[in-house]
This record gives sequence, C-alpha cells and structure tokens, in this order.
Amino acid sequence: MICRHRAAILGALNAALILSVLSFTQAGATPIAYNISQGSSGGFQFSFLHNASNAAGFAPFYPGGTLLGRISGMLLGDIDATDLTLSPSVLSVQGLGPAPILNDLWTMEVGGGTITLPDGSFTGNLLGTIDYTIRRNDSTVFDTGSFYFFDVDFPGPPTQLSATGLHLWANNWNHLLTDRTTFVNQGGTPLGIDLGSGPGTGPIVPEPASAWLAAMAALSSIMMLRKRRLGAKR
Repeated sequence: MICRHRAAILGALNAALILSVLSFTQAGATPIAYNISQGSSGGFQFSFLHNASNAAGFAPFYPGGTLLGRISGMLLGDIDATDLTLSPSVLSVQGLGPAPILNDLWTMEVGGGTITLPDGSFTGNLLGTIDYTIRRNDSTVFDTGSFYFFDVDFPGPPTQLSATGLHLWANNWNHLLTDRTTFVNQGGTPLGIDLGSGPGTGPIVPEPASAWLAAMAALSSIMMLRKRRLGAKR
C-alpha cells in the first residue's frame, strides 16, 4: 500500500513538473527592465521629452524640437521573440529649463503598451504604443495619451529594440490617422519622446517566473522521495 501511495505521489509530481516546464516554454516571455538613461543633450542620442515642432527632413514625423526634460528610470515589461509588452512603470523627467517643465522634476507614468521588435528593415510601419500620463511636480496632470513608435531609420541611433537594449523615438499622435496640424487643432500638445538604455546601462533580466520555480520545486520533491525509497530498501 505504501509503495502504491508513493508511486501515485511520484506520478502526480512528474505530471506537475512536465506541465510547469511546458507552461514556461510555451509562454516564452521573460520579465525585463530597461535602465533608461538621462544621457546628454543634443542629437537625441539618449532619453528626452521634447516639443514636436521640427520635422527635420523626416515628415510626417517630428523628431526635432526644444528639449524639455531628461528621462530616467526603469521601464518594465515582458519580452519574447516578437514583442515587448510593457508593465506599469514610473519614469522621472528632469526639466532642462524651457517651459513648461522649467527646472522642475516631473514624472511620466507608463500605463502599458506593446511594441513589436523591429528587424532592421525600417519599413516605416507602426511598431506599437506606450500609454502615458505626464504629471507636474505638484502631481497634477500635464498631458496624457499614447506615444506611437514607427520603424524609421532616425539618426543617433535608428530604431532598435531587443533583449539587450533599446532606442525608440515617437510622437504622441498617430501619423497614419492624422497630421500634426489636425492634432493641434483638436487640442493636442505635440510632443516627442526619445528612449534609450544608454551605453553600459543595459537591461536587467530577472530569473524566469513562477512556472520555472514550480518546476524546480517539483523536481526537488521527486528527488527527495526517490532518495527515501532507496534508503528504505537497504
């Protein structure tokens, strides 16, 4: 009876192990955190919030404009072979002097979003969005909406996104549906964002999540039970 009971337990644990490993493999997404760098001014080489006032030869996109603030913090999400799915995150926006931020410290709350990993072909297609709320230093809302990321070969450097780092640029209106003039006439505040995990900062990739831990726990239990059974036979 005892042997049969142990056999049933081992069978159940083996099934749990297989299901856990399959679940982890099929999910395929890994938690990730990009260390967004403040960088330095000029060339949009790092991470900034800016006015979208200059097409800079990339119409209908507006990658140029007055730099308003440096962005820093941890951008959280899950990444797999095709997409980055963002989780709620809070980034800092340190004002560079121009209105409206001046020299204050504001925040940008990232509510979520999904961005397709580019393949380097620069098709000009929409890669995805980031939902945001920008708050002043008194916590009142300055602007809320979405930034739209397109697969374009912008300078310094072009659009990049992988498990080893990112460099993404966007405006806060969808160029496929409207233009800047219409967006402004409808009451929008035209903004641009440049996000980069700068040199040496890289992403932080945590250990795989609960399915992997469950599998290891099941494996440990199996090994202990088998060891005890072998000891009882001696």
